[in-house]
Amino acid sequence: MATNLGISELYSNPQDADTPYEFRDDDSGNDEKVGYTHSRYSISCDYEEKDDLNGEETSDEKVNNRQHNHNPVLPKLTRPCTIAISANVDPNVLRWDGIKIIDALRRNARTNSKQIVVYYYLASNLKEQEDYKNAIVQAIEDIEEAAPGIKFKKSREENNCIRIQYSSRGISSSSSVGMKRGEQILKLGWATKGNVLHELLHALGFLHQHQRYDRSEQVSIPKHRKDDPNYKKEGLQPEGRYDANSIMHYPCDENMRNKQLWAKHNSMCLSNGDKIALNVLYPPVKKAREWEPKKGETGLYYCGKKNMKDNDAPFCSTGTDGFCGPDNGPNCHICRCYGGIQQRKNGHGHLAKQGETGLFYCGQQIKGTKQRAGHDDYCGPDNGWPCESCSQLLRGA
Repeated sequence: MATNLGISELYSNPQDADTPYEFRDDDSGNDEKVGYTHSRYSISCDYEEKDDLNGEETSDEKVNNRQHNHNPVLPKLTRPCTIAISANVDPNVLRWDGIKIIDALRRNARTNSKQIVVYYYLASNLKEQEDYKNAIVQAIEDIEEAAPGIKFKKSREENNCIRIQYSSRGISSSSSVGMKRGEQILKLGWATKGNVLHELLHALGFLHQHQRYDRSEQVSIPKHRKDDPNYKKEGLQPEGRYDANSIMHYPCDENMRNKQLWAKHNSMCLSNGDKIALNVLYPPVKKAREWEPKKGETGLYYCGKKNMKDNDAPFCSTGTDGFCGPDNGPNCHICRCYGGIQQRKNGHGHLAKQGETGLFYCGQQIKGTKQRAGHDDYCGPDNGWPCESCSQLLRGA
């Protein structure tokens, strides 16, 4: 059983707590170790994971003459957040206002008084790379639209800033995790919005989704990769469900095999889980990006923005118009972070909870829906078409 620890207790040397490290991603999603100086955990526990993949880590493995397991002593929130995030974040790195991620989560703030600014500038070797510059602009726009508590500003004069530079095309991309103080380098090897999103989320404090400590039911990692800094388990103790749709998840290949991932690999955009985590880590600011939440007829908060294409469902449309309210219907990820995830009893007396789409789901079996693409005859529990009784909960007065 995990117990609560002060962050410094996780490291053999307290100075290691602020040690930055980088991820370098290659074209196939496999990583190459570079500049990685993250400290090792000073904990002792036993591995319980067994798998039919040859070379997969097993209960017989030992690291540094100590047995390790999948229930290690992990950093855990002493005061839980309103929303359990699915993203895998590094609790001990800094947010871009200088606060540690773990402390920001413990504050459990619904809003912020001003935007947290991330300063960056483009290196000279990007001047002739128009496709890269366009991808950077698109990625920043997506993050700012998804999280109105974040603002990117161009400047090379600030003490803490990101230098975005061109790496050899198709060779590698890399970024430090969190703000490490001073100038930090973000390298881009591919001119795609998804690649830039992935690296910018590292800079904002995100680790890879497949590094979660509960990954074992979802993916298999071969023995030769288990200590690779881009595959080894680390991060905050998982709370939300495993997000196979996250932009921070690698594709499955010879370095990682699919066991029961619920979504195909996403290399194009932020998932709903990514957006939720951004707003929990960097709370939204009212009126920023025209976000002004108001309570609607359903008792939920709505901002009226059209920011819910297909309600972020990775499989298919859920039959809604993509708007957050303004009076009824599902609300967006920002407003859910502001007002909290709601639970209500539907007309059949079943307890229904808001899922990843903002719709209510009771989890009960329903009939006549398998003809809809992506539906399995159940109401949720996380996404897809809800039953009629749960739909009624969002129709307002």
